[in-house]
Amino acid sequence: MFTDELMIQEFRRIAKALEEISMVMQRTAAIPIQQMKEREDENMLINDKEAARRVGVSVAWFQQKRTTGGGPPYIKIGKSVRYRISDLNHWFALNKVENTAQWSARKT
Repeated sequence: MFTDELMIQEFRRIAKALEEISMVMQRTAAIPIQQMKEREDENMLINDKEAARRVGVSVAWFQQKRTTGGGPPYIKIGKSVRYRISDLNHWFALNKVENTAQWSARKT
């Protein structure tokens, strides 16, 4: 039989174990939640004004690239134009160059 003192010690041990389990669960749960948030942000649609601000060009530049090509992919919803953030990031990666020789070679 447990005495009162042994029961109190056992309850404290269990409470401490539960606290440790809770802390581990919080740490491991935060990673998928953060990844889900990043995925949501990547799939978010933004208008051409916001896209132009992020890229550092004018809205007119985006309008021109939609006509002539060479800009990032866009989504047309009725009369609205939207850009997926992941598409902008991918387009950035495709247009990354280390020097002017690389850029010249791409243009020809």
